[in-house]
Amino acid sequence: MPADILPGKTAGILSVNFYPMANPRFNGTLNKLCEIMNQEEFLFPQTRLKIIFDAMAVVSGIAPCQEF
Repeated sequence: MPADILPGKTAGILSVNFYPMANPRFNGTLNKLCEIMNQEEFLFPQTRLKIIFDAMAVVSGIAPCQEF
């Protein structure tokens, strides 16, 4: 899955920013997955960088079971 990985050593954060997917249903799932992963507060191995997963560019304004 394509994503940008941006270290922010001064803030102690490693941001993983996902690109939108082709299917609106998958975009909604990706948003939920990011929320769950951020609640776990993972640290990047052998560092103190907190990993933040973000899919803010992923917008799903479509109701469940409604696709193109």
